[in-house]
Amino acid sequence: GSWERWIAEFSKIPGGLFVLRENLPVRDPLLPKTVYEAILHTMLSEVEDVLAKRADESDDGGDLIFPQMMKHFVSTLVAWGPTRSLREAIQFQKYAIDKQKKKSAIVEVPEQSILLDVEKSLERR
Repeated sequence: GSWERWIAEFSKIPGGLFVLRENLPVRDPLLPKTVYEAILHTMLSEVEDVLAKRADESDDGGDLIFPQMMKHFVSTLVAWGPTRSLREAIQFQKYAIDKQKKKSAIVEVPEQSILLDVEKSLERR
């Protein structure tokens, strides 16, 4: 359908799905499950790419972009994902943050507060 076509077009643009995600239908019409999974996969891949560039210190802009990407990705997971996959994604992100902290000797990473908020909201679900 037309939603799938536009999603495919936006996925070609780095960060495009982060912009489109708030406008995607989640009830009426309900898109096929594979579409939502593909969107989440693409978003996660983009988050991982920025995290890798940031860890390699090859992208100074990553310090500005990553917290927002992380926030949008996690909020999309909370809105769309089942609890089990959310918990797994949070564990992955915690691992990535710990790895970054060890590599660069950072004491506090802003994304940690986002993950803690998500964990608290999952406990209420």
